[in-house]
Amino acid sequence: MSAALIVAILALGSVVMESCTDKVDDADLYTFTNDMISDYLEERPDTFGDFYYVITRAHNDTVNLKGILSAYGTYTLFAPTNSAVRSYIDSLYKVGEIPSPNLEDITDSMAISMVYGHLINKVYLAEDLIDGTLPIPNMNYRFLSVSFDSTQNRQAINVRSVLLQTDNEVENGVIHMINQVIAPSNEQIPDLVINNPEFSIFAEALQLTGLDELTRKQEDEDYQHLGKVWYWNDNKTYYNDPDRKQYGYTFFMLDNKTLEENYNIKAIQGLIDFANNAYSEYTDNVMDDYKDRRNPLNRLISYHILPVRLNNLNPTTFRSTVGKGITTGEHIYEYYETMLPNTLLKVTMVDGRGYLRLNYYSKDESIHGATIKTASEVNYETEAINGLLYCIDKLLVYDRNVYDKVLNERLRFDAGALIPELSTNNLRFYGYQNEDGTTEYFCVSPGFSDYVVSGSDSRIMYLIPNMTWHNYMGDEFNIVGRYDLTITLPPVPEPLDRYLNNTYEIRIGFRGEDKRGIAQMYVDGLPTGTPVDMQVSSNDISRTLAGYVADGATDDNGVLNDKMMRNLGFMKAPNIMRSYQNADGTGSSSILRDDPRTLRKIVTTVPLSNDKRHTLRIKSVLDDESKQFHLDYIEIVPKSVYAPTTGAAEDRK
Repeated sequence: MSAALIVAILALGSVVMESCTDKVDDADLYTFTNDMISDYLEERPDTFGDFYYVITRAHNDTVNLKGILSAYGTYTLFAPTNSAVRSYIDSLYKVGEIPSPNLEDITDSMAISMVYGHLINKVYLAEDLIDGTLPIPNMNYRFLSVSFDSTQNRQAINVRSVLLQTDNEVENGVIHMINQVIAPSNEQIPDLVINNPEFSIFAEALQLTGLDELTRKQEDEDYQHLGKVWYWNDNKTYYNDPDRKQYGYTFFMLDNKTLEENYNIKAIQGLIDFANNAYSEYTDNVMDDYKDRRNPLNRLISYHILPVRLNNLNPTTFRSTVGKGITTGEHIYEYYETMLPNTLLKVTMVDGRGYLRLNYYSKDESIHGATIKTASEVNYETEAINGLLYCIDKLLVYDRNVYDKVLNERLRFDAGALIPELSTNNLRFYGYQNEDGTTEYFCVSPGFSDYVVSGSDSRIMYLIPNMTWHNYMGDEFNIVGRYDLTITLPPVPEPLDRYLNNTYEIRIGFRGEDKRGIAQMYVDGLPTGTPVDMQVSSNDISRTLAGYVADGATDDNGVLNDKMMRNLGFMKAPNIMRSYQNADGTGSSSILRDDPRTLRKIVTTVPLSNDKRHTLRIKSVLDDESKQFHLDYIEIVPKSVYAPTTGAAEDRK
């Protein structure tokens, strides 16, 4: 290792906190050795001897963690000191988990769980430990949060486990020393709120409305993992389907202090009064039964809960996932369905400001929505066994400002967002994690998603982001076989005119290639005109089929060509989308609008109502199992956007 690199690593290390009772030899700090993780710990018994003992006990018929940590890999280990382990063992004894405060009394299964809780199958150096939830879970499939306390100049995992030193690099990963064992809550997400006195008002509302009982699902025990599933037409390539189907939730909550400071709400009755006023326009309100989904308090709390677990709601991770392939200077945003039936919530990263807002309206700063607090602003547990809690500064209300303004726009959904189970199971963006630490594409098998119904001949392949592809957010779905599948579309907002103005244009984004196919599409079971042909394999065919002419080859920067393409049922890709040449986001990039094969197809124009869910069916019309249906994103666009009364053209974003 070079002297310069050693100096850089030294600069990243944290100081040893005075509260730690372990004496750490300075010679042990900030090193790079030829050791494996297990060797490194074994050679430092005064610091890590107890945790090394736990590792030696972490084995059963299928797991041998000492062997794993002695072999090559790419791991991050948050290693607790001896005093941290002893304190944790003592706490287990006090609650009756073990018969004595002796380390030897832990079981092998307890040792496995303990080591797994500190181990991530990916290298995270100190510079990668961002404020917020780490995108890859530990090997117990629990997500760890990182927070900074600037007043004490310290960094912590899950609020309490302080980093004492960082970036001890070994052959199979990196070790960070912590002063407390990581023991995340085993509570379900509603109990995480109910048992925290700082959320007592929201907790009482959860219980009054019965939403605490509606957010306890953890795993679908009936889901059948099929294992390796044949995919391509070469009779050689197989991919896994997800090994389990977990359920999860995202809670947006205000603590008591914020409710009082911002709304003078000091008790549950104040929150009830706020809800009654906020939803007073709804004529179907049920006032005397809080568990009725039409009750104002039920509406209010439901709109603060998403039936999907989102681990990326911090600025850095949101930018590196949802923001992939978006041109600099543009807001990064995505829509999510809430537990208030048939409603959407918009999450926006306001460019250059470093925070996320809920229901932000860029055209009017007075409607700037709620702001998600960073992990460093929150001093309590936020990760539950079936969900995550994010603290916000304002109450969320699904009112006219939301459906008349925030959501009265072109609604664009990345294909990966159409299946919420991908996010909940941490498959979206990250793919299927093999036991050897590698990542691969995977198949969405029948029964995995409640939002997709497919026949046995449909093979739905999710391809994790590749920044050289011409795709929105880098990822895509490829569907092959004699496919026939039906996707439940996201809900549409309540129309401005509930009787007339409910017409939407539905579009799909794709990239044409030789290996693509032809599919008939249906909305709510009705065919949508002629089949969609994706076999656009050259510029000439693109120009013939879709009428594409590059903007630079026209006298009016493509204005007339846009109209001609619309007449043929096509549109160019948005001009805010780009592809990177390098996976790390560096290097030159190309605007997708300039690619004649990256197109939008106008599927249909159809009335859509807010009081029910709509479906999009995709059925192959070819007798060829090798042909693909490529789905990058879906747009659901209100008439006020694609054909405004002013006569102005829709923007190119």
